[in-house]
Amino acid sequence: MKCEKDSQHYYVMLTIDKDLTGILQIVQTSEYKDIEMIAFDFQSASEEGIRQQITFKYGALKSKLSLMDGRLQDINELIRIKNPSLLLQIQKSAAGRSSPRKRKY
Repeated sequence: MKCEKDSQHYYVMLTIDKDLTGILQIVQTSEYKDIEMIAFDFQSASEEGIRQQITFKYGALKSKLSLMDGRLQDINELIRIKNPSLLLQIQKSAAGRSSPRKRKY
């Protein structure tokens, strides 16, 4: 919170070395000296590690989408049973929104 109030008294410095390691430092400036408040060390990840992270995130999002799609189907089925005309109105509205819009160039 203090950083927001006295933002002119802080700065951030990111240093990246040739071996692809780095350090992120948050420094507080005072009248007489600079004080390093916190520093974070970084190192580059392997291509395989990055690939695994991307695969994991993609799989997680895909399963979440599948779960949401299932929920939507359940809700649609419930609405179809209780109020079929409302379902038709919702489907028409959704179809109008999802149609590709023409871009003006």
